[in-house]
Amino acid sequence: MTHSDPSTTSKSLREELAGLLLLKKGSCPQELQERFEELARFRTMIDSCNDSIFLLDVPSGAIVDANRTACRLFGLPREKLLGTLVKSLVHPYLWNELDALFRDEAPFSEKRKTITAEIAVPGRKITAESIVWLNLFSNTVYASLVLRDITPQKMIEERLRHSEKMEIIGRLAGGIAHDFNNLLGSILGFADMLRLSLPEDSQQRKCAEKICQASKRAAGLTSQLLMFSRKKSEDELELLDVHDVLGKALSNLEQSPGNPSMLQVDLAAQRTFVAGGYQDLQNAFFILASHARDAVKELGGQVIVATANLEIDEADCRSYAGELSPGQHIRITVGDSGPGMDKHTLSHIFEPFFSTKELGKGTGMGLAEAYGCITAMNGVIQAESEAGRGTTFTIILPLAVELPQEPDISSDQHAAKQHFLVVDDEDEFREMAVMMLEGLGYKVSSCASGAQALSYYAAHRDSIDIVLLDKYMPGQDGCETFMQLKAIDPALKALMISGYMLDEESRTLMAAGLLGVLQKPFNVEQLAEVLSRVLPEAAKA
Repeated sequence: MTHSDPSTTSKSLREELAGLLLLKKGSCPQELQERFEELARFRTMIDSCNDSIFLLDVPSGAIVDANRTACRLFGLPREKLLGTLVKSLVHPYLWNELDALFRDEAPFSEKRKTITAEIAVPGRKITAESIVWLNLFSNTVYASLVLRDITPQKMIEERLRHSEKMEIIGRLAGGIAHDFNNLLGSILGFADMLRLSLPEDSQQRKCAEKICQASKRAAGLTSQLLMFSRKKSEDELELLDVHDVLGKALSNLEQSPGNPSMLQVDLAAQRTFVAGGYQDLQNAFFILASHARDAVKELGGQVIVATANLEIDEADCRSYAGELSPGQHIRITVGDSGPGMDKHTLSHIFEPFFSTKELGKGTGMGLAEAYGCITAMNGVIQAESEAGRGTTFTIILPLAVELPQEPDISSDQHAAKQHFLVVDDEDEFREMAVMMLEGLGYKVSSCASGAQALSYYAAHRDSIDIVLLDKYMPGQDGCETFMQLKAIDPALKALMISGYMLDEESRTLMAAGLLGVLQKPFNVEQLAEVLSRVLPEAAKA
């Protein structure tokens, strides 16, 4: 076995091929022509391959030949690549692996290996899967090296891992919010009823008001957790003009302290209507713009906000790990020229309670809330950043299709309701709900479990007008109880009370006839407002 001179290998290889053909016993011009055509077809096949293919001298690693894809990958013509040491083009880790393979004393037939490494090519870095094997040609050893760009695959895998991680965090956050809301609901409800029962100028009423205020602030925090963890149901959606919502958010930003001195806005999108919640989307835009403003506040810089339309096809959907559907979308970008973020910060930026601000200056819920809002609208939100090079947040939202019509609720359909059945396993919350409804003038009965509710309703169905069910109860939960009550009485009217409910559960129950979901915690005014909206005549009871 011999090694060739890298500077003459490519030429000698071609000469050897031609010589072998000419010296072949019984060769004739037609046979030679056929073999040259076969060689040309082989070259065409190699050049049309999407992988970068190199023929390397062993052990120097000089490039003997390369296909067109390899030339495009490194931005060089074939003539420039020939004779170049592959060591100068690939990551040291990859070259060390190749070099060890070249010098390995293992049997010749076993010298094949797959290596994954990062490679720097003009203008970017790619992750390449490298397949190398040694082959013997006319007593000379060459290495075949195939570089396959798996960067898109790695990006999809990373997005999928991130999506799964955020889903797990969302479920955890929702569970915490539910448990906290159960406790908070009793505190706020009883404090609110105490406040209403005391003279307006009394010290006791002021104390009760302070309890209510603190409870509402705590409720705001759990609301942010729930925003992060749930999608909106269709009955919560409205048709929104992104430019209108974005304009309001930027207007609020300009009126707030420390507004950016250099705000550039480029609203290029022509189609701008999406389905979502106005206040939620405005908050999301404000949070991102505030983040950009804070990034340039100390050293100065630019905040750039832009919109554009784009078409998402099947290939794009795969690259977003299935988080988007094919069709027309609008892209909103909020960028800054600030200090940027390192990879560790960037990987956690949307997680609840993770803050880039100094201790005491942020809750860590802002970007988590923005993430929840956008994913609730079936969109995606991503952050791109490098230390020293600024940060860009990109939102992609599907353009709106026709929204479902709101149901026609007539006074005949929902006559005044006078008798409520409250079902909740927690004594404090059940007692509070009973007191609130009685304070609003309703007759109220209560049960501590789903099983009790089924028995009570079966015996008193003619006198019960509406049932308030807690979602989470031991044994038989509110969803199961509701479906069994509907089996007893298909005309059942019911509201679900919950500190946390998944969107799929809400849609299923609403489709089965549930009137709505009352979010814990709530006070007397909020309960009355929900009843007046869901059952217009109920407020007159």
